[in-house]
Amino acid sequence: MMQTITKPNQNFKQLQPGIAIGVPSEKDLISTRNEHLIIIVGLTGVGKTTMMNTLTKSGLNFTLLPNRRTLTTELIIPYIAAINGNKIETICRLERFKYTRQYQKQFPSGMGNILTQLQINSHTINYPLIFDFLRGQNEVNYGAKTLKKAKFVLLSAPLSVRLKRLFTRYYAFKKSQNIQNIQ
Repeated sequence: MMQTITKPNQNFKQLQPGIAIGVPSEKDLISTRNEHLIIIVGLTGVGKTTMMNTLTKSGLNFTLLPNRRTLTTELIIPYIAAINGNKIETICRLERFKYTRQYQKQFPSGMGNILTQLQINSHTINYPLIFDFLRGQNEVNYGAKTLKKAKFVLLSAPLSVRLKRLFTRYYAFKKSQNIQNIQ
């Protein structure tokens, strides 16, 4: 039995126009399980973001599902916080990892579990549907078994390229006071 990721006492959550999670409040919403998805897969630094930016600039008319970072912020952290009885105001990147690890202990399929629960309104979105991204064997295996119409795009890059990209990267996550000195 699949357990939903919406917060306790929350049956439905609109994530962006035409995309939601939970028990649908609109009759036009359908599960991503039955849709043709393009799912991006790749290690950190292989160029997933670069590829998505290039697709966007190319003028291709597609719908990008909420990304991993957004789904973690909107769903995983509040879900685990509610289980733990925590109140979340701000969270740093290291604290995010604690929440995602806890979530993966409960749901080994990780982000794949959430992806299969998304609902879309096919009248308000553009095809193709693209998800950026599944990570790790458990997530990809679950997605491949559960999302029968999905196509997976695996990106790869040499380690030297990945390291170069990582050294020049900066993501705006809120710093907590206990890690400010090591950055």
